[in-house]
Amino acid sequence: MANIPSLRFRIIMAVVASLIIIVFVIHFMNKGVILATAPLANMIVHALPDQSHVVLNDGSSIEYVQGTWEAERNILLVGEAYFSVKKGNTLQVKTTNGSIEILDGARFNVRAWGDQLYVECYEGTINMSNQQRATTLIENQAIIVVKGRMEEKMISHQKPLWSTGSSRFYKENINQVLAELERQYAVIVNAPTMNRLFNGIFRHDDLETALKTVCESMQLKYEIDKTGRIITIEE
Repeated sequence: MANIPSLRFRIIMAVVASLIIIVFVIHFMNKGVILATAPLANMIVHALPDQSHVVLNDGSSIEYVQGTWEAERNILLVGEAYFSVKKGNTLQVKTTNGSIEILDGARFNVRAWGDQLYVECYEGTINMSNQQRATTLIENQAIIVVKGRMEEKMISHQKPLWSTGSSRFYKENINQVLAELERQYAVIVNAPTMNRLFNGIFRHDDLETALKTVCESMQLKYEIDKTGRIITIEE
């Protein structure tokens, strides 16, 4: 008989634990965490709850909570995306290397791969900050963050070049450039880790030409295997 209360207690505690888990799952589902991801070599258009739009570059993803969107418009970005935010809506885009805040509508592009962050503003005003610094961008301004250091630039285009079939880099690590080439062409690039910077552009419609553009300017050797899917690069 001495074991009966203990057994009942364990049963009650198991039921309570199960109810807690169920409540937590329902609460999580009601909040509606949305994850949108663009497959390799493709881009997708995603409509936000307020009918603002995000175009995700290949291999990129965004995550946000739909259930709390009206109170808190926060988006977690991994990769690259073009945002067209409706006027009157405050929105924050968070990345591992900094945050971008829009107070009253804007069009802008964010690239956040590795330890780099690159932001272009085409319309409106955006605030950008990291642990070291905060700055404001207006139309035709851009900024690149490499290992915490910010460098400002002027641009003339009105939408990201990748949306028209090109990838543009401003003195960015060559390994990040090769990673973008992998995503755009859905290939595998075998290359040593290099501490070198690439400044230039490559197209998305011809792998051989893209490789020549990147490798010849950096004096790198490349070889494409018979399948056309594996590239080996040597210094």
